[in-house]
Amino acid sequence: ADVSIAAVEDAIQEFGAVGVIGHEQGATVAALIAARSALGEGIPLKFAVLCAGAMPTHKPYAELLHRMRDSGAALPGGTLHCIGGADASAEELAACFAGAEILRHDRGSAMPGESWWEETRGFPERVTGGRYWCTQHRGPWMYKARKPSSGQPSLS
Repeated sequence: ADVSIAAVEDAIQEFGAVGVIGHEQGATVAALIAARSALGEGIPLKFAVLCAGAMPTHKPYAELLHRMRDSGAALPGGTLHCIGGADASAEELAACFAGAEILRHDRGSAMPGESWWEETRGFPERVTGGRYWCTQHRGPWMYKARKPSSGQPSLS
C-alpha cells in the first residue's frame, strides 16, 4: 500500500490534480491519500470521491483513518462516498471523514449510475469552485439557479 500511495501522490503532483477518485481497492488507497492530506502529512488535496471503498483492516492504515476521524480533520472540499447497497465496510470508511457526503445507489460495488453527477450536484466541480457542470450526456449548465429548459435540472 505504501508504494501505491507514493505512486499516486507523485502522479497527483506531476499532473497538478486537486482531487483523487478511486473505485474499490483504488478507493481505499484514495482514502488513505485523502487522510494524509487532511492531517497535513501528504500532498494538498481539495476533495476525494470514494466509490465502494473498504475500511482497511491493517493497523497502520486503519489507525491513520481513525486518527483523522478523531481529530475532525477534513479536506477543504470534503469527500463523496458512493455506497451501493448494504456495505458496512464502506459505511465505516465514510464515518472517518468529517462532513462526508454520501451517494447511495443500488448497484452494489459497481460505480453509481450515470445520474450520479446530477444527484451530487456536480460534486467535483462544486467543491473546487467550478461555475459549470455537465454530465457525460448533457450540459454544461451554470451552477447558479436558473430556469431549466426541457429536461435540464436547476441547481442553486
